[in-house]
Amino acid sequence: MKQKLTGLVRLTLISSVTFSIATVSNFFTHHKYWNFTVFAVQTVDFNILSHSLPTKLSIILEQGKQAEIQRTLDSNYGLFGLVVTDCKTVEVKCANQKVLYSSKSKFRWQQQIGASKLSIHPYDNLRNPPPIFAEGYFASTRDRQRQPTNKTNSGVIIGRVYYVRNQPPTFIQDYTRWIKKPLSFSGVNAIYFLTVSLFMLGGFFAWMIGEQILHQKRVQHKLAQQEKQQLIEKQQQLVNQAQSLQKQLQEKLKQINLLLEQRQQDCSKLEDDRSLQAQQIQQLEKAIALSAIQEAHQRETLQTSQQELLAFQQHEQVVNDQSQRREQIVADLQHQIDQQKLEQQQKSNILEELRRQLENTKVKESATQHQTEVLQQTVNVLTYEKEQITRNSQQLEDSLSQTANIENLTATLELAKIELYQSKQLEELAVNETAQLSYQHEEDQLDIWELQEQVQYYQEQVKYYYDCFTNPAPGYQTTVLSEPQLNGDTNLENIDLSILHLALVGGHPKVRRQVIDELRQNYKLRDYVEIPPSSEVYINRQTIKAQVSRCNLVAVITGHIGHDATVILSALQQDGAINGELLWIENHNRGKSSIVRSILSHIKSDAFRAIAIK
Repeated sequence: MKQKLTGLVRLTLISSVTFSIATVSNFFTHHKYWNFTVFAVQTVDFNILSHSLPTKLSIILEQGKQAEIQRTLDSNYGLFGLVVTDCKTVEVKCANQKVLYSSKSKFRWQQQIGASKLSIHPYDNLRNPPPIFAEGYFASTRDRQRQPTNKTNSGVIIGRVYYVRNQPPTFIQDYTRWIKKPLSFSGVNAIYFLTVSLFMLGGFFAWMIGEQILHQKRVQHKLAQQEKQQLIEKQQQLVNQAQSLQKQLQEKLKQINLLLEQRQQDCSKLEDDRSLQAQQIQQLEKAIALSAIQEAHQRETLQTSQQELLAFQQHEQVVNDQSQRREQIVADLQHQIDQQKLEQQQKSNILEELRRQLENTKVKESATQHQTEVLQQTVNVLTYEKEQITRNSQQLEDSLSQTANIENLTATLELAKIELYQSKQLEELAVNETAQLSYQHEEDQLDIWELQEQVQYYQEQVKYYYDCFTNPAPGYQTTVLSEPQLNGDTNLENIDLSILHLALVGGHPKVRRQVIDELRQNYKLRDYVEIPPSSEVYINRQTIKAQVSRCNLVAVITGHIGHDATVILSALQQDGAINGELLWIENHNRGKSSIVRSILSHIKSDAFRAIAIK
């Protein structure tokens, strides 16, 4: 709904601009139509009438046919004025003349038929007998003064006929009448309608093209968000698989340790049995040597001893078989360890895929930066054009006071102002687009940092697992690794932050939001406050003190906070105004994961005192 409303606003803005441009074009059309076309037609009409009208009017005026005189004067439909007076002098100015007849009309020329105003208009004398020759003519359709023909008619002057031009309406009056009746195609109205229609149609097509481009950008942004979400899901699956693998490795290591201990016990027992058998054999051999003379009498005793010896040998054979079976079990366990190494290699391949995706993200970032530079160049060009139009406008205003054609220069100045306004709009649009690209660049940079931290974290995990399996202790004296040893850090899985009052200061808005969401969803954080840096909102000592006074942990992201907030927090800590602990998270911790681990590690460490609910 918001996108549709924004599109309608853009359509309204474009329609207003195109209608304004069409209005300027129609202004010139109005000027050309009335001051050139209509003026030329009336000049031709006056030329024709001066060759015929004085003769007819002289005849019917002498005969007193008033109705015919009025019909003759009304034959031009009142588009211009024909006025008959009783002036009988040859002088141009006739002060005491009276208007006898005039054309009936609703146009403005009737305001100039007063006797004192008629002298500025061309006229012909009416005579008795009627005149034959035209005494004046217009040499060209653009001439405003009649030229004498140097021909004189004989007879007595009985009156005059004046030719009064119609005064053109102002552009505002004419344009207002057309707007009230846009489907009227009389006169210049057809040109008005055609001009406005073409400009509005062009503006509509421009709006359609712009909306299509914006729609494509929105679709591309949505696809990028989906790809980002898929990448996050893959990372989560990788984390789950790593945890499962970790548990399996712990169980296998426990089994190996138990089997090794049992094997050592069996080997010790076997050695004891062998030592006992060797002593018994030596005793039997001594007894045989001492009783060689009495062999016949002690044969039964010797057979018994041989049977005991055979029983001992069979027992030794059984012990050896048990030892072989245990060695086979150890070999099977070694095979399972090799399988775990293979799975670990697959995890390494997945990490390589993550690196490639990271490189692709960096390439997109470079493209975004290049587009930002192109837009910046466009802004510079528009700024130069704006300055050029401003200088032209100033020159036109300076020359306005020195020329006589005020209407033409005013129209040109208005057109230059419109172009200046359009240039300002284009400049603002380019600046807004640059700001949007800068914000998108910051978002992509945060995603890159987060991916880099996760890749580095998984690399450390894989390297640690690989070292554990490739460098066992001498003599197979492998010990079971605890959870902290595998993770390279304290166990942070089961920390409960439900009684913690946390204040998160500084950092990018998206990073702060992600950190808070992570602590709320996975670690039961309920009570927290966010304090943006001074670059986002206005901050002072009172506002910061009021927000952190009840918090028992204040985490400060030093890479994005501002010097003023750092000074205020340090001063509050020295004054004892901060009841909780102040944790400074260094500049290299830029992503969400590293900030979360820093907070949890500090809470788990011995340096963090018991949290008191206030």
